[in-house]
Amino acid sequence: MKSQLKEPTSYTNGLAKLDSVTYKIPLDAANRPDAAGVMRGYATIYSVGYNLDQKVMQIRYQFGDAYTHFFVDFDKLNDGKNYHLAADSPDLFGDVTGQFTQNNGVMAHYATH
Repeated sequence: MKSQLKEPTSYTNGLAKLDSVTYKIPLDAANRPDAAGVMRGYATIYSVGYNLDQKVMQIRYQFGDAYTHFFVDFDKLNDGKNYHLAADSPDLFGDVTGQFTQNNGVMAHYATH
């Protein structure tokens, strides 16, 4: 697939190109076994693209009536605290970094400051 993609014209175009080549199965497709009785695929409910240079994660989530596409700036959340965000909230589009809520947990040892 990579050999078929041209250089992206922008950051957003690059994300669209990556998202277009991920393995996808239609949401309502029946999960049927192959001839050997092995399940080969399930509905794709999310995809994640992570920019390692800028520490920004792009997330697309879809299931049932939920369809979201948002990004998170983890540099702003990298303080050793736990955060939570419901991925199926219908208003999640664009930068949702400020919509995370702090939770109790054990993430302090993951801080990279």
